[in-house]
Parts: sequence; C-alpha cells; structure tokens
Amino acid sequence: MKTEKFSLYRNYEIKCLSFFPETENVTSVTVGVHGFAGDKDSSMLRKLGKKLSEMGGALICFDFPCHGESPAGEDLLTVQNCIDDLSFVADHVRKNYPHAKKNIFATSFGGYISLLASEKLYDFDFILRAPAVTMPVILLETVLKTERATFEALGTVRCGFERKMDLPFSFLLDLEAQIDTKEKPLDVRSLIIHGTLDTVVPPSHVLEYCSAHPKVRLHLMEGADHRFKNAGELDCICDTAIDFIYH
Repeated sequence: MKTEKFSLYRNYEIKCLSFFPETENVTSVTVGVHGFAGDKDSSMLRKLGKKLSEMGGALICFDFPCHGESPAGEDLLTVQNCIDDLSFVADHVRKNYPHAKKNIFATSFGGYISLLASEKLYDFDFILRAPAVTMPVILLETVLKTERATFEALGTVRCGFERKMDLPFSFLLDLEAQIDTKEKPLDVRSLIIHGTLDTVVPPSHVLEYCSAHPKVRLHLMEGADHRFKNAGELDCICDTAIDFIYH
C-alpha cells in the first residue's frame, strides 16, 4: 500500500490523504468522508484503505473545514461548504480515474453530507456507516448533549477531539434549514451499515430513513455501537464494504 498527502484548492485548501495499491491498475476509487469532529486519518479509513489496496482499489480521504488539518476555520464550516468540498473531491476522482468504479464511504455526519450531495454524486455507489440521517437532532441531543435554548444563549459551544472548535449556533440553524434526508431522493446504489446499540444515531432513525428509501440495503451489526470499537467490528465493516463494492 502506498499513502500520500496532497491538497486540492477550491476557495480554500482541502487537505487530502490517499491510499493506493502498489500496482498502477486501480480497479476502484472510494472517497472516504469522515464524521463530525473526525478527520481523514481515522483508524477506520486507514484499515479500509489497506484492505482496498489489497484488492487493487484506492481510497481518497479529505478534511472538512475546521476538521483535521484543514486550514479553514469555524467561519467556513457550513453545510454548503461541506457539500461543495465533497463534490470537488468527487470531480477530482472523475477527472483522474475516469474508468475506475467509484464509491463513497461516509461515516455519521459525512453520511449526512453525502445524502444531501447525492444528486451531485450520481455516478458513485454509497456505503454509509452509521449515517447521521437526522443531523440537527443528533447534534443537540447526542453530540453536544445540550438544549437548543442553551446553545442559542451561549452563542458557541466548545467541542471536538484532537482538534477543538468553537461551534457557532449558526451551524445548527444551517443544519435545520436543510431538507429532511427522508425527503431527499437517493437514486444511487446504496448500503447502510449500522450498529444495533448505536446511541448517537439511534437505529430507529435509520430504520425510518430506510422505510422512505426501500432500495437502500441495510446491514445491521448486532451489538455494535456508533464507533464500532468492539473486537473485529471494523474488519467486518471493511469486508462488508468491499463485498458491496466488488459484487
């Protein structure tokens, strides 16, 4: 496996990380989309990149604004910028790998953004890991764990893991202004992988989404939570994703 860091330039620099096979014959290219407060270099994406490279596939990941190594700050963390960044990386894949099979592998908030951007990703298959299909609710209730009125009164909330951000209340308003994902058409081949013990994105939210999109394939992992950190779960996700990509 070969790895490389590089940048793409839109209105600001988009920091990227790629995983490639040793061979020049790339059979598929997957865009990895991280979750909220995550980044392009997660253990999940690294494991997937390694396994895809063994199959002759490639994985290209990137940081959303105010995440990971992105030089963009909180003022550029908007839903539209996230959609546009994902679309921009997808265009990079189309231009550089026109004959490869194309996929999206997106986690949580990344899955939410992918669903909103689905019309722009018409030629990509979707693999969504614990997608935050009800992101405005999830942000308040299970990510920030605060009341809407409290968030509004504070104006900003400090959050994040390795990289901290002062998340403005305007970001919640931005999320609330988006179309409900249940109402968003999804015409691409799609798989959702979700844990039955997910307390961040309750399984009932995903089941409701799937009832509105019956063509979406749902793979429920018994006993898994939102992060899939139990022994063997990340490998299971990789194997399920790769089987979906190549079959």
